[in-house]
Amino acid sequence: MNTAGLWMHAWDVWSDGLETVLGFAGDSGLNCVYPASAYHAGWFIHPHSTGRRVWQTEDGVVYFHPDQAIFASLPGAGELLAPKLLVMFGDHRERFASPAAIQALAGTCPVTRQSGTQKRVQFRHACNHEYRHTAQLFAVASVPHSTWAATYFSLAQARGLTESQAYRCLANRWLAVIWTLWQRNETYDEAYHLQQVRRHRRV
Repeated sequence: MNTAGLWMHAWDVWSDGLETVLGFAGDSGLNCVYPASAYHAGWFIHPHSTGRRVWQTEDGVVYFHPDQAIFASLPGAGELLAPKLLVMFGDHRERFASPAAIQALAGTCPVTRQSGTQKRVQFRHACNHEYRHTAQLFAVASVPHSTWAATYFSLAQARGLTESQAYRCLANRWLAVIWTLWQRNETYDEAYHLQQVRRHRRV
């Protein structure tokens, strides 16, 4: 089957309505539309729009995405951090073969250096700093909304870690949890996660 389509933005449907957009597409001899789903940033001018003529997107916003439910289910992620985490993980699951890959890229796990019998664990400076910021912001946001996260954070501080170190450790653990959900295409379930924690006897 031959297709003739049109790339469109989310706000084309928002301002003009689905029926108007599909009617325009049909009258133009088109049989499909391709909505652009994710935007890093931009200003868009739509002189044909009956509503808003200029639209400025928020940075890192995802309007439509098959994995959106996974990140929306994360406690405390909300409308701001859920899309940022989604963009951080991306579409290609083979890109991160293990949790360690995304943890290293985000800089939430330390670097271990060994020389002879000496071993040093150091803060990871080389990383994607925006990803680290997003991961740590989510860790902070999750504590009031997740019993598990709050417990993990409290225990980390009880071990003598500073607040920043405790949040970074929590972010590191969250990235492992999110990676597993992302690979399995599952949403977060706090009750199930707590059950698994008790089963393995670790926070």
